[in-house]
Amino acid sequence: MAIKIKKRNPARDVEPGENADSEPVVEPEVDQVLAVSQDSFGWLSENWQKVVAGIAVVVVGIGVGSTLRAGSVASRAEAAQPALRAIATTVAAVGNEAPYATGADRAAAIVAAADEIGDGPVASALSGVGKLAQDDASGAVAGLDAFVQQFADAPESLAASFGLAAAQAQAGQLDAARATLDSVGERDEALAVVAATQGARLVDAFGTPEQALAAYREVVAAHGDAPGRAALDNRITQIEIQLGVAAAPAPDEGSAPTE
Repeated sequence: MAIKIKKRNPARDVEPGENADSEPVVEPEVDQVLAVSQDSFGWLSENWQKVVAGIAVVVVGIGVGSTLRAGSVASRAEAAQPALRAIATTVAAVGNEAPYATGADRAAAIVAAADEIGDGPVASALSGVGKLAQDDASGAVAGLDAFVQQFADAPESLAASFGLAAAQAQAGQLDAARATLDSVGERDEALAVVAATQGARLVDAFGTPEQALAAYREVVAAHGDAPGRAALDNRITQIEIQLGVAAAPAPDEGSAPTE
């Protein structure tokens, strides 16, 4: 509910002998729901690279394990070095007196590390992560999709699918991004709520407000006990206010949501 806040203008404080007949100053209407949920749900558009960055550590770790299982001890240690350097690159600090001055520098180093590893799913995944951080969404889709397809029957592809969906959304492939996350929920029931919520956030970041409202309502309808339900409800309310539409009725009212 919008709350009007009346604030006295310090310039109008009346001193003895002054005329006090002026009207109080009324500040513009402030909506607390708008203020709170705007902060909460600006997260994805500002941090989608961070969501994907951790995936590099997972997928590269898989590659390191595979590398170390092949050949002699000496050859295994030597062969693992590029992948180990790649892991160090993905988690290296950025900033003053850090290994990389900017995120762009680190992204370039990640792509270079992928090239050093050569062909294979680990290189593909690393390249995808680095290119996503460079805003090369199409290149990121190609790299991450190659990894997901290679490990389609392995749990590791579930983690990489979140990165792939982010890249697809950034590349303008929003339907494909949601389909990728739907497949995560279908394959692992424990991740269904997380995947559905992430899908709605991608729609919020890269789609229209109408699409975002429908997506959030779908999550709440399908997963009423979803973690962070209050934040989802707040975001729904914000978009309803923004679009000037009525709130969806409660489930026991038996009516369809108002779009």
